[in-house]
Amino acid sequence: MRADFDCAGLALVRAVLAIVPQAVVRRRTAADYAASLHPAPFEPGVLNAARLGETPWDPALAAAMLASGRPAYEEALIEERMADLRRAYPSPLHRPEPTW
Repeated sequence: MRADFDCAGLALVRAVLAIVPQAVVRRRTAADYAASLHPAPFEPGVLNAARLGETPWDPALAAAMLASGRPAYEEALIEERMADLRRAYPSPLHRPEPTW
């Protein structure tokens, strides 16, 4: 699953997890968020703290985003995602079995 580190992106992750609770969240941690923040002069908008919501897969993520007050975008992690693909990560052997 792909999503930005913003209110809509977090809502999307929560919606997927509500529908597919066995889904594994990848590259959506506080560390990934910190790595995604672009340096100046790129200045994205301000996060709406009231709409941010919780991040139960990594509670530190919501705290980091609230502290920063800025969204970050998934494109900043393109090198990491490409490395994941080259390593075939996650491999089919590491995926949880569906419960359906």
